[in-house]
Amino acid sequence: MTFWNHCVPFLTVITDEELRSSLVLENAVGTIYTFIYGHSGTRGVPFFSHVADHLSKTTAISRTSAEFGTAVGATASAISMTLTFNQSAAVQKEFVDIGKTLRMCIQAGGIEHAVRFADIEISKVEQKLGVADLIPERREPTKKPTAIPGGLSYLGDVDFPGDLSLNGARHDNDKASIRDIKILPTRGEIMCVTRNEYLPKKDYHPKAHHLPPGIVRILDTQFRLLREDTSGQLRDAIRYTMDALTKSPDKPVKPNGTQVVIYKRVVLERFKAADRDGLQIDVSFDQPQRLTKSKPNALARRKFWLEYKNLQSGALLCLIDQQKKEFSFMIVSERSPEANDRFRGRDKKANENQQEVPLKPHDLADHPTRALVTLKLVDVASDLMAVVKQYHGQLKQTWGGNYVLPYLIEFPGMLLASFEPILRFLQNMILERTVPFSKLLAPEGNSVDNQPSPDPAKPTQIEVPPPLYFTKGNITLDLSVILKDSYKHVSLTHSIRRPCSMAQLQTYTTLDRGQCEALIGGLTRELALIQGPPGTGKSYVGVQLCKILLHNNGKLKLGPIVCVCYTNHALDQFLVDLLESGVERIVRLGSRSKEEKLEPYTLRNVAQKVESTWVERSEIRSLKQLLELSIEEIQDLCSQLSMVHYWRTLRDYLQQHDQAICNQLFGTAFDEEGFEVVSHRKPEQVVDDWVHSRFLQQPIAQAILDRVGRQRTMEQILECRDISLLSSAERVWLKAYWESNITRELLANLQRATAAWKKAQEDLKKMYQERDRRCLHTAQVIGVTTTGLAGQASLLRKLVAKVMVCEEAGEVLEAHTLTAILPSVEHAILIGDHQQLRPHIANYSLSMESRKGEDYALDESLFERLTREKYNLYYTSLQFPFATLDTQRRMHPSISDLIRQTLYPSLKDYPDTHNHPEVQGMARRLFWMNHDHMEANADKSDPGSVSKSNDFEIDMAAALVKHLIKQGKYGKGDIAVLTPYLGQMQRMKKKLGAMFEILVGEKDQEELDRAEGSDEDIQIEVKLPVKPEEVRTGTLLSELRLATVDNFQGEEAKVIVISLVRSNPGRRCGFLKTSNRINVLLSRAKHGMYIIGNADTSRPIEMWSNVLTLLNRQGNFGDALELRCPRHKDKQIFVQNPEDFLRFSPEGGCNEKCRLIHECGHACTFNCHSNMLHKAVVCPGECTRKLPGCEHPCPKPCGSKCAPCKIPISHIFLPCGHTSYNVACHEAQNPGKIICRRSVIKTVPGCGHKLDVGCFFNVTDPKFKCPLACEQNLPCGHKCIAKCHECRAPREDGSKHVQCRSLCEHTFNTCGHSCTKQCHVGTECGICNNPCELRCIHSKCTKKCSDACTPCALQCAWNCIHRGKCNMPCSAPCDMLPCSKRCERILQCGHRCPSVCGEQCPDVRFCQKCAKPEILANVVDKVSMETYNNIELDTNPVIFLSCGHFFCMGTVDGLMQMGDVYEYDKENNIISQKPQKSWIKNIKHSQTRCPSCRGPLTDIFRYNRVAKGVMVEVLTQRFLLTTHRAFLGLEKRLSDIEKELSNMKSLEAEVGKLYGPKPKEAAATDGSKNPILSLIDRRHRRLMELSKATTRYITLVTREEQPYVRIHALVADCIRRNRITDSNYTVDDTSVVLRNRLLGQVLFLRTAWARLYDFLEIHELTALKDKPAEKKRVGKNMLKSLEKLKAGCKQLEKDATTAHQPRQQVEAKLYHAKFVSIELKFSAAPPAPPPNPENYEAAIRDKRETEIQSLREASTICRQYIGSTRGLMLQVEEAEKMVEGLAFPRPVINNETKAAYDAMRADWYYCVNRHPFTIDRYGMPMELARCPQCDAPIGGNDHVTVTGITRVEDLEARFLGMHV
Repeated sequence: MTFWNHCVPFLTVITDEELRSSLVLENAVGTIYTFIYGHSGTRGVPFFSHVADHLSKTTAISRTSAEFGTAVGATASAISMTLTFNQSAAVQKEFVDIGKTLRMCIQAGGIEHAVRFADIEISKVEQKLGVADLIPERREPTKKPTAIPGGLSYLGDVDFPGDLSLNGARHDNDKASIRDIKILPTRGEIMCVTRNEYLPKKDYHPKAHHLPPGIVRILDTQFRLLREDTSGQLRDAIRYTMDALTKSPDKPVKPNGTQVVIYKRVVLERFKAADRDGLQIDVSFDQPQRLTKSKPNALARRKFWLEYKNLQSGALLCLIDQQKKEFSFMIVSERSPEANDRFRGRDKKANENQQEVPLKPHDLADHPTRALVTLKLVDVASDLMAVVKQYHGQLKQTWGGNYVLPYLIEFPGMLLASFEPILRFLQNMILERTVPFSKLLAPEGNSVDNQPSPDPAKPTQIEVPPPLYFTKGNITLDLSVILKDSYKHVSLTHSIRRPCSMAQLQTYTTLDRGQCEALIGGLTRELALIQGPPGTGKSYVGVQLCKILLHNNGKLKLGPIVCVCYTNHALDQFLVDLLESGVERIVRLGSRSKEEKLEPYTLRNVAQKVESTWVERSEIRSLKQLLELSIEEIQDLCSQLSMVHYWRTLRDYLQQHDQAICNQLFGTAFDEEGFEVVSHRKPEQVVDDWVHSRFLQQPIAQAILDRVGRQRTMEQILECRDISLLSSAERVWLKAYWESNITRELLANLQRATAAWKKAQEDLKKMYQERDRRCLHTAQVIGVTTTGLAGQASLLRKLVAKVMVCEEAGEVLEAHTLTAILPSVEHAILIGDHQQLRPHIANYSLSMESRKGEDYALDESLFERLTREKYNLYYTSLQFPFATLDTQRRMHPSISDLIRQTLYPSLKDYPDTHNHPEVQGMARRLFWMNHDHMEANADKSDPGSVSKSNDFEIDMAAALVKHLIKQGKYGKGDIAVLTPYLGQMQRMKKKLGAMFEILVGEKDQEELDRAEGSDEDIQIEVKLPVKPEEVRTGTLLSELRLATVDNFQGEEAKVIVISLVRSNPGRRCGFLKTSNRINVLLSRAKHGMYIIGNADTSRPIEMWSNVLTLLNRQGNFGDALELRCPRHKDKQIFVQNPEDFLRFSPEGGCNEKCRLIHECGHACTFNCHSNMLHKAVVCPGECTRKLPGCEHPCPKPCGSKCAPCKIPISHIFLPCGHTSYNVACHEAQNPGKIICRRSVIKTVPGCGHKLDVGCFFNVTDPKFKCPLACEQNLPCGHKCIAKCHECRAPREDGSKHVQCRSLCEHTFNTCGHSCTKQCHVGTECGICNNPCELRCIHSKCTKKCSDACTPCALQCAWNCIHRGKCNMPCSAPCDMLPCSKRCERILQCGHRCPSVCGEQCPDVRFCQKCAKPEILANVVDKVSMETYNNIELDTNPVIFLSCGHFFCMGTVDGLMQMGDVYEYDKENNIISQKPQKSWIKNIKHSQTRCPSCRGPLTDIFRYNRVAKGVMVEVLTQRFLLTTHRAFLGLEKRLSDIEKELSNMKSLEAEVGKLYGPKPKEAAATDGSKNPILSLIDRRHRRLMELSKATTRYITLVTREEQPYVRIHALVADCIRRNRITDSNYTVDDTSVVLRNRLLGQVLFLRTAWARLYDFLEIHELTALKDKPAEKKRVGKNMLKSLEKLKAGCKQLEKDATTAHQPRQQVEAKLYHAKFVSIELKFSAAPPAPPPNPENYEAAIRDKRETEIQSLREASTICRQYIGSTRGLMLQVEEAEKMVEGLAFPRPVINNETKAAYDAMRADWYYCVNRHPFTIDRYGMPMELARCPQCDAPIGGNDHVTVTGITRVEDLEARFLGMHV
């Protein structure tokens, strides 16, 4: 094997970029390098030493080849990757020697590209090998000034971080290495107030920092300063807030630096799991004070929270326990009140009823005093324990404990996602130490002989080498992509050897000289800086650079260009510029883009078009399943957390850890004699009673009292095995010890589960990122913010992107820029201007604007630092080269002069800027309006507000903007109002939003743009082709841009209005004291700029002073603005306050009249105004135009459009023959179009309906729709109530009518109610859900009408002086005959009762002699129609019903057919009963109701026999319906379970999981129960519950629970009590419905079989897994219940035979055979050899033959009763195969079997074998059918039943023997 043919290719392959950048192969690549390294470098060190030695011995000639450089680079890359995956390798000294050898190999020179590539890779190795140096030795702090070469000195002591300090670490988060520092403040850090944090200064002195000079020091410094600016603010805010609340808990906390919002009385409601966050916590707190004071309703609270800007998703909060001084950082996960739709209906109800308040809050708004938000922990591992302790402490509080609730503080505007990724990235960078351009970024770290060399062309600057990719071969760049269209034929190129001519570049392109130099510098320097003063087109140069690089990407192999910006707005602008220049393959990362043009180019949308690989899809599915399991486990653990203090949890814990103690607490107790002690305590009271020493025996209590005062340790308490001997205090300690252990176990499991969820989530993210990486790899440009780049570090660092462009680099923090330079970057282009806005930071003491901050300069960007950096510090100071653009194309020269004279002395003006038009309506384009109106203080009502405002400037700026808008020259966005303060902007926004004006139309804007430079006079401008309707109205705010100065960098506008705000006696200028911010403010305007401010306040600032001098010199300063009227230009107008605009220029001109001639010829009479307003004017003169068709004058103003003539004409004849009167003139000109509204009768063709309609209606039109109702009879029996035209319209189903819309109104068979549903032909009415109407004298049934009623067991209250009293129970027919005599009782009025004897007397108002006329006028005799006044009460008394109606006795007797029920004598007295069979079938349920209102008559004693006879029938029907519905529900549940258990794949997976590899933690927690039994319990839990429910059902439908039997029992009891001896009453079992009990028994056996079959499958799978012990355990569980089940089958067969139920008879045999087949299966292979094998085998053979014979009998029954045994024949055949051992098919219920479970409904009848059936289901009596149970003939022909069919009413006949 040769070195060059095998070793070098191997190294080249394993360092290939595609292999190293793959996220999917990351683990595999790590395995390769881990193997190469070996244990402690046993393989890696010898291998790489051999490679380095071989390379060092290569001849000098070979070293100049490209292959040699590639080999060195590949070797260095392999070592670098080995160090990355094996961090311990960094301390191997052998690698240092290997690195030195590789460095020597390239020092001899060679091909430039190969040498530089190898140099970069070797530098990465050298940086990583310096990882041990990151832990510096302890050094003494600087005590004395130390001299520095060059005459400098370093003063001051330095207290180094962590253990490097002489005083030791400041706190638990004070570390020497930033890798060990936690991003967010720790408890020790917050509580540390004695020593300041270690903040390194930007100092080159070696002893100024604990790390040596170089890139590592820069990373360390940037990390510490940036963390101080972010997390340090959190630390100080928490510390200050705690101190303030400790001193004054009830007072509001005044702001001090960082703004905070405090939420008090925080309660941790519950822990829960969520797919997105893993672990979440619902937290409630007091509603804000503004809500509790005003007491708004739910809708108002919801509106408040929707508009409230705090507690947004992602907001950072800190939970503070004031007592324990503990802190937990959290993030808002869910807060949207609109997301909870379930509360919206309640909100509406809450408005109507303010008393309805939920017990606990469910979101932010639903509770009046409490709000709830969902949070997640930032660091679960660190903070979970503390949060759970708080949670349990609060739970104890609810049980009577004393616990002070914590509080939450929020840090508005501080999102963890905005700084945490950057800081985390810096930590990783200092570990990897692979920062490109380190030699240039950290020159102080270079050795003396490794300093950058001077540029030969410019000796004062260093020479920056070209990008590495540009040195590979003789590459020539084609610049044709940026040529002007007229020079496309020109060949323009650029290369290192033959650079492009600046003159040619300037001639052939649109670039000026400065832009050309910047372009060439950007192409030829690996780290290029381009400074662009305002308006010089630096973004344009950046776009041209990208176009050139993309155009040449084929030869350069650059990969995608990464465009980085600090803000989303700047990034969107740059990407849109690229898009408009022709770049198409753009991918925008992040979701904060507001640019619609970039929506299709977001990574989310682009990645959807990229298909995942098969491996990725498979991994994603697996990871999603793993996430689901993790979420389920987390949710289960969260539920257990809330149950720690419950007795069940303690019992389970003790059962697992100490069974003896558990038995003492929860087991059965025995006294000294061995008798069981009966306890009446509930289980939940046991622990509490034990803790408080209740129910102690006297000797034990005395023993405890003797030991009071002696305190034992927990170890001694645990050694005590009799817990009854513990004292009360010891019991409390022991219980707390148990609960602590329970909590500790739960926390360990919860942390493990959340860690597993997080790992799976990260792996899933990697899978998606691999697809994203492929998507990004094909892109031309990738756009991302610096924060977004840090957040996507794992994705982007895997990309091979060689070019990075940073826009607005002067506004980006150095830390952000460093993280944006990816390891693969070979070319970085920074575009910005360090003299404009600096990066924004929160801590002023770290800013260059403060004296203290100058030493730290955190807001100094990398761009600015490089422009000021000094190279070769100890010898000659050289500067970093950067190109400066010097020609501005934005501002008019008079405006640009302000920054030219102060900041940019070489700034030039583009010639076109001199042609910018004057500002319309203003005398000067540039002016400072001075005033002395004082500023307002910050808003006192908002504790977080520190912003300033100035009311005068708001009004003045609004008036000026209004004046400019009225000119009609400025469209949307042409005017901008700038202010340095947010408070001023907010108030100005409100002011401008309320001001409405006439605005320029969108079409008008294009014409104005073309004419904006015109100097023509006013008459010419009037003729612009703009229509009046193009003018529109709107608010001023909609037309201009309103922004703060800091948010307007990079923007421009034609006219800028500036409000400086600050005006105070102290002459404090505020924000605008730095030249950077002043520069931005003064450089935004193109045409004009107007500054409103107090010059005395600004003058102390040097730059402002210079600006004011310039303005004064040019006459652009004063206390009054000069306006210019567009009509009267010579008239001078000065305004000093907002009111002056209304006085001198009310319409944008002057206060004179316009007098301009309109196109109509009239002169304009309004005040002088602009062209736009002039065109919007409606001429008020008289209209001179002639109206068409008549001679009438136009009544409208001249400027309005003429309307049709409306002068009335007296009458006109119409074509239809009618006359129309008072018709408008324009209508009279065309009589045919006049609508005749004369009423006429017309017949509609088709339906024949006659309509009274207006004459103009054309009923013959096919489109005419007849509006009358159809009213034809429908098949359902109702009349069609649909519209006629609806029924006549054709339908797809061919029906003639629409669906019936009438109510069904079908009367239920079990009651007098009707169906209230819409007509539903073909479907059942269902059950009646109305309240039951059955009642007696004692009570009224409270159940639903469809439920079976409970028979009344009380004594019947019927008695009569003539007949005696009834001895029967209330629910049974009475044993006395009705009395027909008039009642002899006297009413309160003194008159005789009008009712019949034995009934309740009516109210006195029904007395025949005292009643009112309206009562006497009631018709009481429905035969003779006689009224109550005329009836003879002695012969025909009146029956008074409970519903309020009353009728004479003869009428009600006839209704109830009393003549068929009783025998009467000649005097019409009842003398005996007739046989019930002769009359009961003729009595209908409807007859037992009031003839007027259908109310029940069950409470009238006289008709008890009839009413109760019908009632018994109704009770039986209801019982059958109720029980059958219950059975069908149980059967449905069983079918669902059978279907679920039939999933064999799921079962195999579950069993495989039990015996597959398991984590050690899981193995430790699963030892409490055998895993296979746990699986069985889990799978059979629902079956066991169903078995219990089926047992309850069987009990419900037993013989004793049926209505007839229950009533019989009551009657029999009365017979015994009253000693009635002549009764021959007996119970006939044929009257009892036994079928439902049999169905329940079959269902129970079917449930047992489903369970046994699943046992069988688990048994087979355990056998396959080679688990004999498990197989034996499963088999034992299967066989132990078979004997009981077989006995149940035999009992079922016996009962079914007796009840003539052939189906249940077959099913009993069927299941008996199945159970025996399982016995036979296990008997074939017994666990031990039988003692007598021959007899054993013979017994098995006999058992098999017996079952086969039984199944053959079942087949015979199936053939005999085909209808009732549908679907069973197939099951019998399958069972026979099972008995023979041929197959065990899975239990499946076929369709025919399901059909056998149809509901029994409608009218109930008996077949000849006493089986109930219904006429609706089986067609009787219109057709012949078979009984569904025994196949006996039922039904009939022509409404005549077959012989033997009876109604269920014969149950009543069983009462005949009781003399009732």
